[in-house]
Amino acid sequence: MDRLIRWFKTSTPAWFDRRVACLLLVLLFMTLAWNGGPAMPQQAVLLNRQATATLEPEAVASEDSQKTPYPQEWLDNREQTNGIVFGGVMLVLIIVGGTLHAIRKRPGDSS
Repeated sequence: MDRLIRWFKTSTPAWFDRRVACLLLVLLFMTLAWNGGPAMPQQAVLLNRQATATLEPEAVASEDSQKTPYPQEWLDNREQTNGIVFGGVMLVLIIVGGTLHAIRKRPGDSS
């Protein structure tokens, strides 16, 4: 057993450490859990398709139908949407900029 551990330590690349091994194990576990679920029997799939096909009514558009009006609050405050999008973009830029700064920072550099 000691020979196997010694061989593993000497033959692995430098970037492969415990953190990478744990990440790969978690990724493997999640992949197996996602793909390992029970399959739905073919008969149940066919019954489900038939049930949804018979239960859903068809939408009929008549000439009397009108468009649903927007609520008055939406019409009064439509300029706020641009502010929300601008704020979201600014938050993304702050996060990306901080991440890039942290990646480029040298170890031991205090600024």
